Order: sequence, then structure tokens, then C-alpha cells
Amino acid sequence: MVRDFHHFKGGGLSRSERIQRKVVQLLLESELPDEKRESSIVWELKHSSGCCQIGRILAQKRKLNVKAGRMWNLL
Repeated sequence: MVRDFHHFKGGGLSRSERIQRKVVQLLLESELPDEKRESSIVWELKHSSGCCQIGRILAQKRKLNVKAGRMWNLL
């Protein structure tokens, strides 16, 4: 079943999508400026996204729960 792409908006998000959205919101709303961070917010956003994708790929390869695989790597 094909689902419309939602850009992480609305009430129809899965649990894993809500967690991903929360991580992004926490990063974007952080009061700590880039100058005081070890890594920039841009890098943190890219890193969290990449971790989700790697978790999904590994879960698929190992025939595990894909949603859980994304979350294991994100958190």
C-alpha cells in the first residue's frame, strides 16, 4: 500500500516517525549555539537522519523489525 508523503506533519505519524520528529524538534529548538557545540546542528540533523537509514537497512537485511531498527540507531 502506497502512502502519501507527509513531511512529518499531522496525526497519522507512526511511533517511529513521531520519535524522529521529536529528535529534530529538540535539535532545532536547542538554545545552545553552534559555536558552543562540539558538532553543528546541521551535522547533528544529518547524522540522526543517516542513523535512521542505516538502522532501517540493517533491519531489512537481517529480517528484523524495520521501525525498531530505525529507532535503535536514532536513540
